[in-house]
Amino acid sequence: MVGDDRYEIIEVEPPRRRGRITMVIVAALVAVPLVGLVVDFEPAPIPPVPGQRTPGPTPQPALTSVEARPNVLYPEPRPAGDGRESLDVTFPDGSRARVSYPASLDLAGLGVRPAIGVRYDELGVARRLYAPLGGEVEISGGSGEKLRDLTGNVALWPRRAGQPEGHVTVYTFGRWTMAMRDPGTSALTFDRRMTMAENLRGEVRSDGYLVLSARQPVELARPGDISRERAVGPQLWFGGETGPLVVLTPTPRCGRGSPLPFHVLSGVFSGRACQGDVLVVVGAGPELTDRLLQGIQVRSLEEGKS
Repeated sequence: MVGDDRYEIIEVEPPRRRGRITMVIVAALVAVPLVGLVVDFEPAPIPPVPGQRTPGPTPQPALTSVEARPNVLYPEPRPAGDGRESLDVTFPDGSRARVSYPASLDLAGLGVRPAIGVRYDELGVARRLYAPLGGEVEISGGSGEKLRDLTGNVALWPRRAGQPEGHVTVYTFGRWTMAMRDPGTSALTFDRRMTMAENLRGEVRSDGYLVLSARQPVELARPGDISRERAVGPQLWFGGETGPLVVLTPTPRCGRGSPLPFHVLSGVFSGRACQGDVLVVVGAGPELTDRLLQGIQVRSLEEGKS
């Protein structure tokens, strides 16, 4: 237990069906107060600290309508001459770059998603905030069981069965659904979860890219930041799932020893290269990996420069 923070009570059983069911209930507003929580083998709950927020009665998971839509942007490429195309991309910290590639690689057709690390100043480890390709359907496994709303655009979803990580804080910024999973051994207290929900902001630009900002005590990871031997700065992910994957990560002094971005597993990673201060990581078959690494070119763009 960290300090005097109260941990949120969220492990509850779903309600059982009784009798004959004649219709599907899309939303259930059921709140069941839970009494008594033993923390660190204390004989009784610790009283709240004056002025500290504590969660109200924890609702049982409520069935909500989950829209099955791709959580990805398909940008419009521009001809770049010599059989190449180019994209002007925006990373989630607002920095911009121009990406060019042979048109036959169709990088734009893979779709692009943002990702970045987020820190609470008392927690040294950056938590991963990313856009799951399947949006809420991927987060919930299709069950649609949300635990509670934290703010108007932030909600808490339960841990999926069989997943090593814990509960998921889901941020909605316009067209984008962003997920932050609790590491299995490091759940956030209610106060810290609310602080992160209230101080992380997002703006969707006219071209569809998401730009994030944070207020103290919440911080966004910067280019070159490392946490647990992984790059956690701003990133853009092209493709993934069952197809090829290309990850662009701004990396000052990029070199052969630069760490891989988070979420890139050893079984997915197949090659990397530096384009100036941008690390390009690829997950694909051997032939396609070579074509992507040799064909993709990246250069930074100053704000406002076309």
